[in-house]
Amino acid sequence: MTTLYFMRHAESEVNLSDILASQLDFPLTGKGKKDAVQIAEEVLQFHPIDHIISSPLIRAKQTAAPFEKLFALTADTDLRVIEQDL
Repeated sequence: MTTLYFMRHAESEVNLSDILASQLDFPLTGKGKKDAVQIAEEVLQFHPIDHIISSPLIRAKQTAAPFEKLFALTADTDLRVIEQDL
């Protein structure tokens, strides 16, 4: 059986300003990067992952990066999981 896990990107720079970034490309904050590492470390202990799919936006790729490192995987980017164009 296949199990899917969905995760929103960690805190981005525009999240701090309560701005909906839509498809504009903003990076994670320092806190967002640390949170992504912490979540990946917790997931590693309890859930096997064999495939990562990420939006092509930098904030999503930065969130996926710790998972790639810890699970020794390369994330595939896919436009079908990009945020809505508002």
